[in-house]
Amino acid sequence: MLYTRQYYREAAEALDEMISSLTYSEDSKSIGRFSLCYTIFILSENIMLTALRQQGVKPGETRKIIMKVVDETLDQPRPHILINTKSGHLCDKLKQKEAFRAYPEYKDLLLSPTSRVSANDVWKEVVGQYFRYSTLSHTWEDGGEPEFRNVEKISVHSLTESFPHTKLQTFCRKTHEHGYWWAWSDTCCINKAEQEMLAASLRSMYRWYSDSSLTIVHLKGVHLPLEVDLTTLLDILDELLQEFVNCRWNKRAWTLQEYFASRVIHFYTEDWKPYLPIRCPDTNPTNHKHLRAIQRGMELVTKVDANHLATLKPGYGEARQKLSLASTRDAYKKEDIAYSLLGIFKVTIEAIYGDDEVPRALGRLLEALLTKSGNVSILAWTGKPSEYNSCLPAEITVYQVSESLHIPKPIDEATLAPSVSAMHSSMSSADIESAVRLHDRLLDVQPPGLQHGRLTLPCISFPLDSIAPGPVPGTYTATVPMLGKVEIETAEDLPAARNMRLVHPWFRRLLDPDIPQSGPARRDSALKLLASLRQPFGALLLARISHEYERIAANQLITVQIHEEVSAGQLMENIHVLYIR
Repeated sequence: MLYTRQYYREAAEALDEMISSLTYSEDSKSIGRFSLCYTIFILSENIMLTALRQQGVKPGETRKIIMKVVDETLDQPRPHILINTKSGHLCDKLKQKEAFRAYPEYKDLLLSPTSRVSANDVWKEVVGQYFRYSTLSHTWEDGGEPEFRNVEKISVHSLTESFPHTKLQTFCRKTHEHGYWWAWSDTCCINKAEQEMLAASLRSMYRWYSDSSLTIVHLKGVHLPLEVDLTTLLDILDELLQEFVNCRWNKRAWTLQEYFASRVIHFYTEDWKPYLPIRCPDTNPTNHKHLRAIQRGMELVTKVDANHLATLKPGYGEARQKLSLASTRDAYKKEDIAYSLLGIFKVTIEAIYGDDEVPRALGRLLEALLTKSGNVSILAWTGKPSEYNSCLPAEITVYQVSESLHIPKPIDEATLAPSVSAMHSSMSSADIESAVRLHDRLLDVQPPGLQHGRLTLPCISFPLDSIAPGPVPGTYTATVPMLGKVEIETAEDLPAARNMRLVHPWFRRLLDPDIPQSGPARRDSALKLLASLRQPFGALLLARISHEYERIAANQLITVQIHEEVSAGQLMENIHVLYIR
């Protein structure tokens, strides 16, 4: 029976014990039974070995093939260094492989012959289960955390008592209680003295959290809320969640990435109790990320609907939304405000630390994002410009509003239809064809690009005829053909600037990429564009310096509107590609 159920080792041991008992028996009947059992044993062994050979697995190959599966697993993108949750020692991939040899299930695999077809599934499952790991999401203590050099040669369990040490030790213990042999913490599992290793870790961190089996979140400053009954929970839920909303974990840059990347999360309070705003004896959720209470807490933190948060995926889509989420967070090292977003945007830049890099890190991130996505909404902001490029902001805080008023909002069909109808009746055929050519010309314009701090910006450009100081210092009134009088507020000295112009770079959002080749639908699409271009928009102010331009940062949005009488032909004459430093 044991053999038929593929318990080969147990069957062999049972048969061996039976044969041993019969061998020393003086009962003649038992001796006869011994001969029968021995014959069965030899026959069964021959059948088993014959079957294994026919199915392609030789017993001597088992160890070799299992270790090949281990090598393939460790070759996957995963942390190079992990903590063994039982011993507390740091282990690189070679030591992790050595530890697997002492894993009881490994010995079982060696003693359990099976077919090649089923072997791959069995071996991969056992190996995969063993090498699962958890990740820690937390905030660093101002007094320092145990780093690689502190635990390189000792067990984390032997660290002296302190809050950071206890946090790391408890994380390892909780991980082991969840059934995982391996744990990763950004405090000690990265050798920050090796710049190449540090840079690779920063680029890979989103993937590591995403591939982990569990992320344990430690909420410093959050304590177990009072127990409440279900009838009053909804009335006081937001009040119960305030400590969670205000905690430091929800204000740090790296933890935003860790929350989005992690598939399974367990939240723990400061004293390591499971965090839930309601305590039920039978409640043991496997994933706190799916709890409505936690989702409500994240809504209060981000001001974004939980369903929308759940749909945000890594990549350059919804760039403004993601920048807005990151805009309220801070980091101990200012460069990390940019580096913590690499995984969220799936862009790669070199991680450099130092005083010279502080004003450049965000610029290099936005450069990579703009170049990859062509999303010009990144340029929609007011405030202080970056040293990296004048069209980029110095601080991420300018993105707190997820949708900038710079960009004209689409006109709904009910409002747009009368405008298009009026154009049809008032415009000549030549003017309508000019509108079609304008649409085609804008559609053919290459997307913006930013390389090495130089921006290539397609736009509709409006030169300033004159500019005069306003009644209040820092305010100016400009006269712009096709726009009229424009009010500008800036800290820059505008009369000293020359060759200034206001530009409209937002037209891509107004284009219809599926415009028909001909017919009334094609003309309607072109007229819709013309009507949309005449809506108010936030213009960028540029000043020409030599052969390039520089953005003049405005303190307030420069809102302008193209006059109704401006034709499509006039607009087409003002389409330019400007180079901005």
